[in-house]
Amino acid sequence: MQIITEGGGWYQAANDQKNTVWQYAYGDWTSVTKVSYDRKPYQNYHQIGVAIYDSDRTWLQWRAEYNGSLRIALSKQINNTSTAVGNTTTGVSSLPDNDGRQNVAPTRRCEK
Repeated sequence: MQIITEGGGWYQAANDQKNTVWQYAYGDWTSVTKVSYDRKPYQNYHQIGVAIYDSDRTWLQWRAEYNGSLRIALSKQINNTSTAVGNTTTGVSSLPDNDGRQNVAPTRRCEK
């Protein structure tokens, strides 16, 4: 499946993101996801990534984002309390840009 991004967001009271895929995860499950891009984030609030979403109050999100500088971030929210699990700028500036479709990160495998 290929998902083309569109404008929209998921921040504070806003919940108008586009082209979102939802899948209930009852029982045992495995998800293999590959994120690719044509252009890395270059302006504040630009993000690309993957979220595991339970509700607007509880989620886990991995992303490449630009907010003053390019970084990779992992964050979570549980019962409306957000926490940055980890952020790094190490090696992020070497992410390729506008050279065909490039991978943000290797394929990730999540298992319940």
